[in-house]
Parts: sequence; structure tokens; C-alpha cells
Amino acid sequence: MNVRAQIEVLLLTVLIVLVVLSYAIQRFVVFGSFERLERAEATKDLQRGLEAISGEAEHLRRTAQDWAFWDDTYAFAEDRNAAYRESNLIKETFETTGVDLLYFVRTDGEVLYGQCLSPWTGEFVVLPEFPADRWPAGNPLLFREGQERSVAGIVLTGMGPMLLARAHILKGNLEGPPRGAVLMGRFMDEDFRAELAGQTRLNFNYWPVDVAILPPELQGVVRKLEHESAVLLAGSHLDAIDAYGVIKGITGTPALLVGVSFPRAITQQGNVAVLISLMLTMICALVLMTALGFLLRRAVARPIQDLALCMRGIRESDHLSARVPLAVENEIGELAQEFNMLLDRLEKDALEQTRLNQELEALSRQDGLTGLVNRRTFDTVLEREWRRHWRQQLPLSLVLIDVDDFKRYNDTYGHLRGDEVLKRVALVIGGSMRRAGDLPARYGGEEFAAILMESDDRAAERIAEEIRSAIAGLGLLHEHSRAAHMVTVSIGVATLMPSGLHSPNELIRMADLALYQAKDAGRNHVVLFEGEVPANEAPACDTGAAG
Repeated sequence: MNVRAQIEVLLLTVLIVLVVLSYAIQRFVVFGSFERLERAEATKDLQRGLEAISGEAEHLRRTAQDWAFWDDTYAFAEDRNAAYRESNLIKETFETTGVDLLYFVRTDGEVLYGQCLSPWTGEFVVLPEFPADRWPAGNPLLFREGQERSVAGIVLTGMGPMLLARAHILKGNLEGPPRGAVLMGRFMDEDFRAELAGQTRLNFNYWPVDVAILPPELQGVVRKLEHESAVLLAGSHLDAIDAYGVIKGITGTPALLVGVSFPRAITQQGNVAVLISLMLTMICALVLMTALGFLLRRAVARPIQDLALCMRGIRESDHLSARVPLAVENEIGELAQEFNMLLDRLEKDALEQTRLNQELEALSRQDGLTGLVNRRTFDTVLEREWRRHWRQQLPLSLVLIDVDDFKRYNDTYGHLRGDEVLKRVALVIGGSMRRAGDLPARYGGEEFAAILMESDDRAAERIAEEIRSAIAGLGLLHEHSRAAHMVTVSIGVATLMPSGLHSPNELIRMADLALYQAKDAGRNHVVLFEGEVPANEAPACDTGAAG
């Protein structure tokens, strides 16, 4: 093969590599960011839709309150006066209030008034779920110990899912005792669906959470939503992403599976961008090859051979920082400069790829909310430190920290404020570490963990108490905490001397048992595990101690 042919083959190889690298970067870096953005937007839009349904439930609850917290209603519940019934409990009331169901039930279960207006026929109908004369004692829709004055949620009926609100009948100044309850309901029919679509610009589908009637694929979706997250992206394909969420019923159990299908406009545009970029790269490659062929016909054999040798050396070494040393005042010199510029671009692309890979690796080890390491990194470090402490015969301590009654906090103040609490707690835990090797981590949900290197049980217990005291000292209001009227934590501490007789799972289980003892002791406690090491088995605390 002559010199010219060798140079052409080498350049063709380099250009193919350039095209492949360009495509790989576009497809796996740029296009990957499009996909992540699209999934994040789908999650946000579904959450917005779920909030719209919750907003309708809240509106219905306020309407029920307006009727229930009224002196005339209170009097009606006592004396059943006909004037109240004739003035208020008429068919036009359903139209003015925008409800399909209206019930007045006394505390003993007697129905003072109860009607359901079909939105499809405009006539009153009977729903088996709502007794017409008397409600049985203990019905969860009426009165339960510790209930709030008014609640709202989903109820599944024979005519389809319904938004239902219940408010205790009290005087206008909210004094009691309660004389009964006002129930207002609205069917989640096509009109309701159209209203939600107008508010959110989303087309909803929803199904009752009933294993007997749900398709198998949706049953799997419900199970994942119960154990993994509030929003699930499933069934992603080329044209759309299917997003699902579950809405709880008025009794607190999952009642309605909500699904929205989002067109994949972002990734479709990304595909077009990748194809255009690849075509431009190929066109540039073709133009460059043609120009080089023209130049080669006019070039001198020796400079071409020198250039070919230089390029072959760079290709074989794969050393992108190297450059062609050939400097002649002709077309071959220009070709050498162009090749060096090409190497510049490849080097920049490679450095950028390395940087992106490092950033992705860092993100995979970190919890996005608190900034602490995640459970995966925690498990890796614990396994590694167990082996090191075993070799050096040093004690290893583990601290498990759980925010007390955190679900109640979220229910009371909302998840945004709950996230802020988790961030504050994480800062306190991170600031309480004593050794450079100590590792605080987010263990899962509202639970945190800390690996204390070369620490005995008393030192670990002191650090745990400092953490508990510091978090209580934040003074974060928590009205419904069973431990105090502020945010507190319960902490379990365990220490082992690693050996072949034990495992990291036993250390986790010891700390987990101590954490449960702290909960049983009334929360806001630190408990050091004392006693025999439990059997070698998987830890009980995968999602955090309850409450």
C-alpha cells in the first residue's frame, strides 16, 4: 500500500472515530439529559394533578364546614324543625352547592336527611354505601375517636368514585358537643374530569384500588406505589411516559389510582437534534476527505510519509495531548494544523466526558435532599470499615436516628416543611461527627445513620446524646408529636468488635433494636444496645422505625 493510500485509510479511521464519539456524546450525554428532564416534568405535572384533586376535596370540605358550623343546622339536629328542611334541604340546594350527595346524620346514627342526586339522570338515587334511615355504630365515615372536625377524601361507591367531605355539626362559634355530621359528596364523573383537565391541562384516568377489578399491570403499579414512592413513572415507550399516583380515601387507605400519559415531546426533539448533529458531522467528514484527496494529489511523497508516520503514532498511542510536529508552508502543513485542531476537539470532548462521569459518580453516592451520603454508599463504607476494624481489632459503632412522628409532621405542615426539617437534622448530624472518617448518611425516609470509626459504646452514646439534644434545641415546632411539642429524634446505638463471628448486619440489627427501645421509652431518647448479639440475619429496619 502506497503512502497516499495509508494516509487516506488513517484519516478515514480518525473521522469514523470522530463520528462515533460525536454520536455517543449526543446520544448518551445530551439525549440522556433530555430524558431526565422529561421524567422530572412528568413527575411534577402528575403531582400538580394530584394537588388539583386534593384542592377540589378541600373546597368540598369547606362547603361542608359552612353548613355544619351553623346555628340553624345545630338546631335542626336537635329539634328536626320542618322550616329548616323546607328552606334548605331541597333539590335546588344540590345545584347551588355543586354536590351530588347531601346527608345530615345525628350522633346516634339516625339520618335526619339523606339524598343522592345522579349527575347522569338528574334524579335522586339510592347508594347502598349510604344508609337511608340509620347508620350503624362505628361507621368510619361518621365518628371515630380523635377525629378532626372535618375531613375530606375519596369514597368508592357502586356508581363510581366520589369526593366526600364530613364535618361535625357544631354551633357557629364552634362550640359543642357535636350533634351529628354533615356529609357532602361529588361524583368524579366526566364533568369532574373535564374540570380537572381545564385546570391542569392534563387528561386523567383513574381506577378504584380494587385488586379484583384492576388489570394485572396496574396491580403491580399499586404495589410499587405503596412501597416505593408517591409518584411512579411506568410504561415508558417512544411516544409517551405513563405516570401514576395513589390518592387515599377518607378513611386513610389507598382508594384511587390516578394515571396520566405524557407525550415525549422533549426526547423526540432530542432525537432530531442527535440525527442533525450526526449528519453534520458526517458531512464535515466527507468534505474534509474530499479536500484531503485533492491536496494529496499535489503533495510531495516524503512530507506525506512523515505526516502519516506521525498520525499513526498518535493513533496507536491514543495520546490525545500529542500534536503533529510537521511545519511546512504548503498544503501538507495546513493538513497537519487541521489534524492538530481535530485532536484539540477530541481532547476537549474526552475531558468533558471525564468531568461528566465524575459528576454522575458523585451524584450516585449522595442523597439529593440532605447532601449526606445515601444508603448505597453507607452499605459500602460499613462493609469496608468492618473489614478494616476487624484487621486492626478496633471497636466500630453505629448510630440509627429516626425523626419522631415525622408522618404526623408532614400531614400537619406539608412535605416542603418536612424536607426543611430533614435538612436541618442532617446538618446537626453532620456537625456532630468527631473523626474525619466518621460517616453520616441518610438511611431512608426520615431515618439517618452514622458510622463512628474506632469508637467504643460510651463515646458513641455521648455523640448520640449530643445529636438528640442539639436537634431538640433547634426548637422546631411539632404540635402533634407524641414526644414533645417540637421536632425530636429517637436514637439507637450499638458497638461491636468486628470478627468472623459477627457481621455488619448484626451491628445494624443491634442499633435497630435499640432504636425501637428508644421509641418504646416514649421517643426523644437515646438507647445503647446492651445484651447478647442477635442472630445473624437481615436487619429489621429497612425503611425506618415507625414514627
